[in-house]
Amino acid sequence: MFENLETRALLSTVVQTGGTLTVDGTSKDDIINVRESNHTVVVDYYNNSGVFTTVTKTGVTKINIIGRGGDDSLFYTGNTVGANIHGDSVSANNGGNGGSGGSGGSGGSDDDSWHGNQHNGCGKHGGDGSGGNGNDFISVDDEGTGRTTMDGDGGNDDLVVIKGNWTVIYGGTGNDNIFLNTGGAENSCSYGETIVFCEAGNDTVTAYSGINIIFGDGGKDTLIDVGGLNIYSGFETVVHA
Repeated sequence: MFENLETRALLSTVVQTGGTLTVDGTSKDDIINVRESNHTVVVDYYNNSGVFTTVTKTGVTKINIIGRGGDDSLFYTGNTVGANIHGDSVSANNGGNGGSGGSGGSGGSDDDSWHGNQHNGCGKHGGDGSGGNGNDFISVDDEGTGRTTMDGDGGNDDLVVIKGNWTVIYGGTGNDNIFLNTGGAENSCSYGETIVFCEAGNDTVTAYSGINIIFGDGGKDTLIDVGGLNIYSGFETVVHA
């Protein structure tokens, strides 16, 4: 089943093949909001003419969201199905493999050893993301049993996890800002879980709550430890806020 979301030469599309739903952006600055509950998915989208469009699909068991070029804003909220999200261009078949790879922890002042910090008694990877260098904003809220993987790919991206369910984040190649479990109360370790690979670039990760396993990877990376239980490696700078 194939459905156009706009009539211009550059088309954003929603394609459902069996249980797999793929939402594909354009080379422009797309705004795409995807909401899933019990295998029913609603896609909200502003097309290039500024016309708001809503598409509903049922029987969905897998979700791919691809921003492609431009500075995209991608929002995902899921209950039973996690999404595979790429800020830039990638084959939908590779979305489930994760991100664009990483160079491993680069050391710095924290070397490659593991560190942990817990507050108030709170008890390898890679796909082939490629193409485009948009400065994207991606927000994920894994509210239920679904587990999302998102990759900023190229560009200086803002990647936000409101609530994680062992949600996996790949920064990609730019200087990214990554925000973890922003919806939880400060110092709450039971709110959500994330696994982060910063990858290349000088990235900043801010952890607010939940359990977070964070790899600094390449570049000069900074961790701002606001709350939660954070286990990390490969950061040049760590700030305990």
